[in-house]
Amino acid sequence: MIQSACYRAGLIFGLFVQLVACTPAQDSARETPSIGQLANRQLSPQESQELLDRVGQNWLYGNGIGETALTAGSIFVFPPYALYVLGNAALSLGGYEQVRLSNALPEEERKNWLSVYDEVTSGPGRLNAAVSGREFITRERARARIGEVLQTPPAGTSVEKQKK
Repeated sequence: MIQSACYRAGLIFGLFVQLVACTPAQDSARETPSIGQLANRQLSPQESQELLDRVGQNWLYGNGIGETALTAGSIFVFPPYALYVLGNAALSLGGYEQVRLSNALPEEERKNWLSVYDEVTSGPGRLNAAVSGREFITRERARARIGEVLQTPPAGTSVEKQKK
């Protein structure tokens, strides 16, 4: 019985590794920086504080808290889902595109699925925003807020030159 469960878990893990191996690298010109790009960028203490403040507000008053609750609940109900979550975290840290099942859907169904997903995960953030008297932060607004802090310097200039 235990050998069978271990065999299945190993098979699922092996398939996941194979799927990850086929995942394309993220486009370096995408609109939001990856975790690796952020780790390599030097920010002043003020910029770091502002970035942390905005990320925290985006999480609390946006979809972040709902996504976290949904992920934690899914892991509690189906513990092997943690492998998927950890695998996607590793891909993101490595600069690769995350494996999303919604990417396998046709475009119209994918848009519908993401719309329903956003409605479900926005509930806790909308509630927090309403209780605190703040405006709910949409995904687009969250990207724009972070982009204001992480403005990339024009090509050919360094961060040090811009600060002077």
